[in-house]
Amino acid sequence: MLNFKNENNLLDDRSRFLQNLTNHKAVGDRLIKKLELTKTLFANLQAACFNYIVANLIEHEIDYQFNGNYNDFVRDNCEKITKMSSVTPNGVIRPKSETISHFNSIHKALSLIIKYFNIDENVNKVRAPISIRIVTSKDKKEILDRPRANNKLHSDFWTGAVCDFAVLIPVFGTIETIDVVFCEPIGFNQEYLQEVTDYSSGRNLYKSYKEYETTMELGSIFLQDIFCLHGTRRKGEGARISIDFTFQSKQYDDKIKPYYSNKSLNSDNHINIKDWLEIGSNILILEKESIKNLRKNINHYKQTSDIAGKGAAIKLQTSKTMRIINANSFQDILEFESKKK
Repeated sequence: MLNFKNENNLLDDRSRFLQNLTNHKAVGDRLIKKLELTKTLFANLQAACFNYIVANLIEHEIDYQFNGNYNDFVRDNCEKITKMSSVTPNGVIRPKSETISHFNSIHKALSLIIKYFNIDENVNKVRAPISIRIVTSKDKKEILDRPRANNKLHSDFWTGAVCDFAVLIPVFGTIETIDVVFCEPIGFNQEYLQEVTDYSSGRNLYKSYKEYETTMELGSIFLQDIFCLHGTRRKGEGARISIDFTFQSKQYDDKIKPYYSNKSLNSDNHINIKDWLEIGSNILILEKESIKNLRKNINHYKQTSDIAGKGAAIKLQTSKTMRIINANSFQDILEFESKKK
């Protein structure tokens, strides 16, 4: 359990927790730490993400521009990408049957990164699938006004997410104009750790906040504590592609899980770290839902963050036709919450 009697000490403990997740040098503020990627690992991830997005565009029969620069590619094609039927209102580019092999390749690139920083040695479970997300300066007002719109300051715990930290990786795009603001809450108690159906109402769970100096940078990954407030920040024209996913550390069961009171979830979309690291190799993500079907308007993504409570955000992280299987035994690794009745 956490000690909420001294807020400053609690946040110092969370800062040490983040630093101790890796034996590499991490810099940043108390609730957000930055690690520098090797050029090889970053190039591998960028290539996997680019191939995945291009595969989506091709399956949608959408022409695109590419001059050899990934950042220009996102900026020049962002409106086309966001109009794809496989993209949710919060910008997640969901994998479908036609693009699932490329999606597995992204997972494989991420596993190399997690192992490089030795983060796997300090966690029990990781969320699968990861979210690869596009954010643009031209997102519509009705998207930005949604209850769980990512531009509103929020803690990941408010989604009903059963985790104690997240990894965020900007992949390419105009990071100088479309980034994420990270903040430290001030004046909170244990009620801060609860599911919030509208991020705007979460403002009642703390008295004020301090904006951090840490900002997104290409070529780095960010370790973000569950207490960290964050939200998409639009400072000008452009677009970015980023990846985010959540973890349950070896401390999660004792320190964070007791505050998760939602009893309606039977699973939480986090799988054993050993299995997660094998996705793209001996473990595969499969998807029956197709882009072809989505293009026939069989797409209910607009409902995603309008559903109130009961771990709605977790239940809708996956489709009802997605599976994660052992490629050798063909046995399911996890039955997703989205399939539960």
